[in-house]
Amino acid sequence: MPIKVPSGVYDNLTLLSSRPIFLAKIKHGASIEYLSTGGDCTYDGQAYTGGTMELTSFIDAERAAIVLPALVARIGESVGNTWRGGACTLYAIPAVPSDSTPTFAAAEGLLILDGFIDASKYAGTQITVSIVNNILAGARAPDLYYDQICNHLPAAGESLEWEGEVLIIQSPAAVQAPAPLINMLDPYRPRATPPPQIKNFWNTQA
Repeated sequence: MPIKVPSGVYDNLTLLSSRPIFLAKIKHGASIEYLSTGGDCTYDGQAYTGGTMELTSFIDAERAAIVLPALVARIGESVGNTWRGGACTLYAIPAVPSDSTPTFAAAEGLLILDGFIDASKYAGTQITVSIVNNILAGARAPDLYYDQICNHLPAAGESLEWEGEVLIIQSPAAVQAPAPLINMLDPYRPRATPPPQIKNFWNTQA
């Protein structure tokens, strides 16, 4: 989809020498942080702290990954999962080396991703944060998988002793309810053709 950009931004994009700056408004914990890949700057009236993040990957308007210094507070947020559902907005400013002032108007920047934090991984001196577009919220994989929740269950074929009885664990495929009998108990469910073993029973009820 074409994006209309101001003439000044277009001129900067077409220059041979450029100094792009990426900004992030991110809520990794309880508070919102304003971070920049370049030096300290002001964008749309908001101050951004420079040298505090690195944009390591970006898929156009879909997802991105940034790397943050592993500060004590961020480590606690990453390990404690307080980042879940946190909002994150990324901007790109096509600045040039001749820009003498670190102050940019809203029209000088481009919104490249409006999303939420999908993952936060702490390793060594860095924290890698994955960001996904808001429109992909319904397409996320579950945070907890079946195996993570049910890995403590015994496997099929194992036995359990309960109050003097021995119970054998069966797989779901081994436990089947006869559909015609279920239909007989539910007058609102369409009835299937009865199997031979209960056909005579139905005939005697007519």
